[in-house]
Amino acid sequence: MVFIFLLLVLEAAVTADVILNHDWEEDFPDDQTGNFDQLKDFIRQNFDTIKWIGITVVALEALSMLMAIILKALGPHPARYYESDDDDPPERVPLLRNYAPPPPHVAGDQLYGTKNDSSITRINIKASR
Repeated sequence: MVFIFLLLVLEAAVTADVILNHDWEEDFPDDQTGNFDQLKDFIRQNFDTIKWIGITVVALEALSMLMAIILKALGPHPARYYESDDDDPPERVPLLRNYAPPPPHVAGDQLYGTKNDSSITRINIKASR
């Protein structure tokens, strides 16, 4: 959070330098290719728009950092609201080694076990004789 804050301060300083410093063109190094001259011309032509975009970006970043600090302070504390994903086994886990899925549940009457068709057939054969 401190590193992000320092980046935000640096960005605000650069934006303030461009907006408040009327000799901002002198901050650029000498360019032999002419690319900085094109950038300077573009900034001169669209200075008002670029100024408001810079102010808006810095303000939104500052507000988002303030919101993150508030949410961190109000958020759940790990000691009070501990919830683990290990409490419930996942439905399928193809990437884990040594994972044994739970046994399947059988719907039906478990008191008497499963009925064998051969025993029913033998009873019917004995009854028909």
